[in-house]
Amino acid sequence: MKLFNKEDQEYIKTYNAMADPELEDGLMEYLVTFNETDISKMRDKINAEIDMTPYDPKKHFDYQYVYQVFANL
Repeated sequence: MKLFNKEDQEYIKTYNAMADPELEDGLMEYLVTFNETDISKMRDKINAEIDMTPYDPKKHFDYQYVYQVFANL
């Protein structure tokens, strides 16, 4: 980036930049439930059941993804 002037650097940073996705409130609340520093409490959260029956990809995919990320940690 040092090869470019400030105007060009800003253009590069913003060209085709996608806006941050909007998270629904329920997903944000679910994500925050994993905010633990104690490993045993984190395990309890991971092992807690999530009701995703019947599974609807449009509704449950993001929740399943968040769950998988923390379960794989």
